[in-house]
Amino acid sequence: MQIKIDIAKPLAYIMNLMMQISVYPSRLKIAKIKLIFKGGDNNIIGNFRLISLLSWFNKIFETILNYRLTIFLNANNILTNCQFGFRKNSNTLLPLSELVNFMQNGIDNGYVDCAVFLDIAKAFDTLNHNILLNKLKNIGLPDNIVVLFHSYLSNRSQYIKDNNICSHTHSTSIQGVYKYIE
Repeated sequence: MQIKIDIAKPLAYIMNLMMQISVYPSRLKIAKIKLIFKGGDNNIIGNFRLISLLSWFNKIFETILNYRLTIFLNANNILTNCQFGFRKNSNTLLPLSELVNFMQNGIDNGYVDCAVFLDIAKAFDTLNHNILLNKLKNIGLPDNIVVLFHSYLSNRSQYIKDNNICSHTHSTSIQGVYKYIE
C-alpha cells in the first residue's frame, strides 16, 4: 500500500506537467506490436491480429486524459444522446432498442423502413488526425490540451516482437501538418 502512495505523487507531478507544457515524451510513443495468430495459413499476414502494446505509464495517462475529456464533454453537453459507444451506463442493446422502436414507429405510420449497417475495420487507423484535432479545438478544448493530443498522435514509432525476434523500430506518421493556432 505504501508503494502506491510513494509512486502516486511523482506520477501525478509528471502527468500534470505533461498536460501543462503540452508535450507527450517521444520515449512513451514507441509501441510494441505483438502478433496473435487467428487461424488458417500462418504464412498469410492477414491471419494475424496485430496488437499494439504500450507501457503501463501510457495506460494510466490515457485513463486520466480520457476521464478529464469525458468530464469536459459532459459538462459542456457536447455528446448527443445518440452516442452510445464508450459511454458510462451505455451498452450495445440501447441503440438496438432505439432502432427497433424507430422502425416500429415508421411502420405504424405507413413508412417503409430500411437499415444499413457498416463495420469499419481499423476505424481509428483511417481517422484523419488533423480533422480530429480541429474538432477538439472547435468544441472549445483549451489550446494546450489540443497541442498535447497533437504531440501524443505525432512522431510515433513501433516495432514488432514475436518469438523473441524484434524488428527495427519504424516511424508512423500523422496525416499532414496540423496548425493548431489559426
